[in-house]
Order: sequence, then C-alpha cells, then structure tokens
Amino acid sequence: MLMSGGIDSPVALYYLLRQGHDAIAVHMDNRPFTDDTPLEKVLEHLRILRERFQQPIPVYVVRHGST
Repeated sequence: MLMSGGIDSPVALYYLLRQGHDAIAVHMDNRPFTDDTPLEKVLEHLRILRERFQQPIPVYVVRHGST
C-alpha cells in the first residue's frame, strides 16, 4: 500500500487489514523538497494500525526527492 502521509491511504489500509489481508507499506520520501511531516505522519498512522490490528506492517521508505 502506497502511504502518502494523507488520510486516504491509512483509511484504505485499515479496510484491507479489517478484511484479513496482510500489507506492506511504501512511502516515497520527497525530502529535501518537503519537510519531515509526511514521513512522520506515515509512521504515526502505521503505529496506530499496528496497535489496532496487533500485527506487523513492514514499511519501506524510498528516497525519491533528490533524484
């Protein structure tokens, strides 16, 4: 699941997990063109979902901003 830092992606992930699916999160890190806020939001949303569903959700952060 591509995680942007907005609200749509964690809601979609919530519904996938609620249906019993496993998930892997991917975040495209656009720093230095953005600040740390999107990444921090993604990590916080994942923390909440991991606690709620009591399961690991791996996350891959792809450095994308300076390419």
